Amino acid sequence: MNFDDKVNLITEKIVERLLIVENMEQSARPGHGMNARYIYHCANQKDLPSIFKFGFERFYFGKGVGEMYGSGIYCTTDLQSSIVNSYRGLYGPVIVRAEVKSYKNCLIWEEIIAKEVYGGKWRMEDQLQMMVPEFINQMKQLRVTGDFNDGSRNVYEFIVKRRERSSVGARQLYLQRNNFQNGGPYEKVRGFVFFGSVDGHTAVLKDAKNAMPLEYSVDHGKTWKYARTEETLRYTKDDFDSELDFGNKYAKTNPVEYGYSRVLDKQGKTNYINKDGDEISQVWLDGGSDFNKVGGGEPVAEIIYNGIKFYLTTDGMVYQELEDDYPLCSLDELPEQF
Repeated sequence: MNFDDKVNLITEKIVERLLIVENMEQSARPGHGMNARYIYHCANQKDLPSIFKFGFERFYFGKGVGEMYGSGIYCTTDLQSSIVNSYRGLYGPVIVRAEVKSYKNCLIWEEIIAKEVYGGKWRMEDQLQMMVPEFINQMKQLRVTGDFNDGSRNVYEFIVKRRERSSVGARQLYLQRNNFQNGGPYEKVRGFVFFGSVDGHTAVLKDAKNAMPLEYSVDHGKTWKYARTEETLRYTKDDFDSELDFGNKYAKTNPVEYGYSRVLDKQGKTNYINKDGDEISQVWLDGGSDFNKVGGGEPVAEIIYNGIKFYLTTDGMVYQELEDDYPLCSLDELPEQF
């Protein structure tokens, strides 16, 4: 490397550092660029095809990064915070902009977003009363745990206290989850929105399908490429997080395909559930595949019942062969037929 190249490299590094500092200062301003509609997520280039086909997937939660606030989509609620993160490169240099489906039942410490979502009930005291009233008395009996303690007498007082670094409230709920039956407030809420000293204005959305990717930037937010497709919509808009919603009911839940998640009970039997948790039938099968479209037709799943292979459609009808024009019977009628 010659002298001029070295000078240019040093200059680029200085400019880059100045941009990071400038963006950090901007992202620290209260409410800078925030609203309840969009989030920003840093990713690697290689992950873009998956993100814009399947949306955010639970399978990737926690891969390569920590989960200080539990499993979820880790993102920011303003662009500037993600610009800073994209320069750092810890989560990846690409910024993905996504649309939030709902902040319902998320604990929100950021005042601007809290007021937009909960109106006059935006204060943390009001949010806890709306979402987890049954745990408030116990929270008042628990002592604060962890490295950060500002002298609050109990967990409730610590969480509702207004402070700039509100991330500690979400962290406290995560650390306290084992002190409650079934995880307490942490397990009941759907996510957190707060300000952290490292990542800026942050959201942790526990529902993998609560954000729909729209576009991405490879130059730290200067330009954007729209990348949402029909497949993105299929895997996000009408999809649901089967593990979050129903994982405690079944031995295993699988990602949703065409409106249904394939689930297994403790005996390894198979069934299918929709977004409301309704099972497609009272009959449990020996085995089955996910729903898939074959040759452009309606979605079907290959199922096994009493050692015999059949084909199941999403309306609960059973076919002997894929090519059959008429169903053999409904899934609920299988025990009577065989």
